[in-house]
Amino acid sequence: MELLLWSCIFLIVYPYAIYPLVMRLIGLVRPKRVKRSARIPTVSILIPAYNEADCIAATVQNKLDQYYPADRMQIIVISDGSTDGTDEIVKSFADPRVTLLRREGREGKAAALND
Repeated sequence: MELLLWSCIFLIVYPYAIYPLVMRLIGLVRPKRVKRSARIPTVSILIPAYNEADCIAATVQNKLDQYYPADRMQIIVISDGSTDGTDEIVKSFADPRVTLLRREGREGKAAALND
């Protein structure tokens, strides 16, 4: 009966205390080296928009102000049939990182992102 008690205690304590402790000790003895790459990935930011003239300029400017290399970032604004001047505001950005994709008709956010 005492063996059963200690077996149950061990089964309760092992996953929460013993196993993490053993893994930590193994990690200290044999650290895994992480290879860091000097290459920074290219990032494309997709912004679906429908009649967002009141906030699209701030949204695009916020993305342009991110601390990321300019040659590795692309901002694509997908206008889903906007009728309020959203397209003109996006076109007014002189930054070559900003691209406007105009979609005719109103197909929704999912269609804009998946197309």
